[in-house]
Amino acid sequence: MSDDAKYNDDDLAAEYALGVLEGAERENAQKRVENDVNFARLVSSWEEKLSGLNHEFKEVEAPASVKKAIDDKLFAEPVASGGMLGLLTRYRIPILLAVLIFAATPRVMDYFAEISAPQVIYTSSINALEDYQVAFVAQVTDQGLMVTQSQGTKPADKDYELWLVKSDGEVVTLGVLSGELNPKGLEIAPDAKFAISVEQIGGSPTGVAQGPVVALGELTRV
Repeated sequence: MSDDAKYNDDDLAAEYALGVLEGAERENAQKRVENDVNFARLVSSWEEKLSGLNHEFKEVEAPASVKKAIDDKLFAEPVASGGMLGLLTRYRIPILLAVLIFAATPRVMDYFAEISAPQVIYTSSINALEDYQVAFVAQVTDQGLMVTQSQGTKPADKDYELWLVKSDGEVVTLGVLSGELNPKGLEIAPDAKFAISVEQIGGSPTGVAQGPVVALGELTRV
């Protein structure tokens, strides 16, 4: 089968999956789905690609005038094989998808925001110990760890270092707050705690806190 034939089959499968075929064209495509394994796989692939959007929208019958206007613009036969009209005809499927997505932009944006937003696993309010005037808020997500200081200021010649205090007493550094924090690969249990110490710039060189621990907080699983 030639590349053009494969491309045309892909176009037809996409149109069938989108439900824009009518009459004899749809009947012929339905017969191919039932009898042509390769074509059926193309249709199934397109249905899978589009399925993520299907459940987000209620089915609404488009007015006949709107459908006719779309058909006239997207599926009209070109007067010549070249030029802009030829390109529009050849790439009618991407154009139609763009039209559908543009029409549903708010829902589509919400959909992709949901699947791309970090999933919060733990939160922690890391509060000051003794007479220190500091406080921090931490979030452990499936994409990393974020800590923000909610009270106090960092000394110009020091760094805050974050520590994971496990239930068995083991203490593991998670890095300085001015650098990259990433707990991936660490086993963080609900009974663990976060601690913050004041260290030299770049953090403790020994893997053990050298300066005072100024804040401590329990983890809360979301």
